[in-house]
Amino acid sequence: MAEKRLHDLIVLAKSLDEVSAHLTAIGTAIANCTQWAKEHHPRDERNVALWNLLVAPSECTDLYARNITGSLPLLAFCTRTVFELNLRMRHVLLSEANLKTWIAEAAKDRLELLEGIIALGEPDDSRVQMLRAEQKRIEGLMVKHQLRQAKPLAVATLAQEVGLEEERKSLFKLFSKLVHPSSYLVNSGNVMSDAQMRDVLTLHFQLYVLDLLKRGADAFGVPSELVPTDLEKILVFSAEKI
Repeated sequence: MAEKRLHDLIVLAKSLDEVSAHLTAIGTAIANCTQWAKEHHPRDERNVALWNLLVAPSECTDLYARNITGSLPLLAFCTRTVFELNLRMRHVLLSEANLKTWIAEAAKDRLELLEGIIALGEPDDSRVQMLRAEQKRIEGLMVKHQLRQAKPLAVATLAQEVGLEEERKSLFKLFSKLVHPSSYLVNSGNVMSDAQMRDVLTLHFQLYVLDLLKRGADAFGVPSELVPTDLEKILVFSAEKI
């Protein structure tokens, strides 16, 4: 997909149901690819990380397909999620060091979550002691597997390192106004019926989930028949035509 121009991939759908069906087909392709990868590759560190990234957009793809006429903040959340997953897939595929960094972030995230929960409890609570013991266990595993406690990479850093900084700047202006309770979202009465905004989100959701699918499938050597070429098209249908 990366070799083709976006304009060449866009197809005007006959209905929103057709767009929804296309998204469902993308979700099916993700499921087929991840199943094939699980059956044909060993469960090592690299394969598990790539498998997790490949399967990660499934829930958002299903949500988008079932709520294509629904809440714009929900669609913006799904689009932002697949964009960030796409950035991470690209970044992890660049080097072994990036893969290690991504794996280490999971442990670091877990430690920070535990710390937040602990801060809400009482020091002498037995449950807090259990959580502290879990912290120690995770820290021990990080030492054992030589994973450094690095600060998670910011989205801006990821985008810059994979060459998508300009797209990030543009898209995150949109995401920040729709995902968060911005004045624009709360006070603009026509936001939810904005057909152009809906098309922009739907277009970019497909663009990044399809690119992620292709990169993941290529990394695993998935047979081409499991990712039909007609999935490469990006369907849009303006709500103004309803």
